[in-house]
Amino acid sequence: MTTFLDHVADTSGPAAANRTKAVVSKLFSWALSRDIIATSPVAGLPRPAPQVMRERVLNDQELAAIWRAAEQLGYPGGSFVQLLILTAARRTEVSALQWSEIDLEARLWRLPRERAKNNVPHETPLSEAAIAVFQACPRIGDRFVFTVNGTAPI
Repeated sequence: MTTFLDHVADTSGPAAANRTKAVVSKLFSWALSRDIIATSPVAGLPRPAPQVMRERVLNDQELAAIWRAAEQLGYPGGSFVQLLILTAARRTEVSALQWSEIDLEARLWRLPRERAKNNVPHETPLSEAAIAVFQACPRIGDRFVFTVNGTAPI
């Protein structure tokens, strides 16, 4: 297993090796819980690379340039990027955002537990700018805010 994770680190980078180990560990934990295997081959295996937290953040000029580019891009991609900037929410949560989660009168986005990464419901207050992004979005279908066909999120 170590040789495999070393190969992943060499070809795709240390963060990919860490993610791969996490997925493989979860798979073997599942197999253990179902008595499919007797022991996990990754039990006690250290993380392939040290976890490095990102320290870089966009400055005001960079954010402004991205905002202008998103305006030119338009819906759905540009609107999606603008909402990422305005809410600082996870991209997967914003990309699959549903109209039923948005309460424009209360100025809230209510993310249900089932869609939250941490499995905890979350309310995000919406600024005037965020409300304006929602109001400018066309309604393609009645489920997803950011969609090109009304049946799937971007």
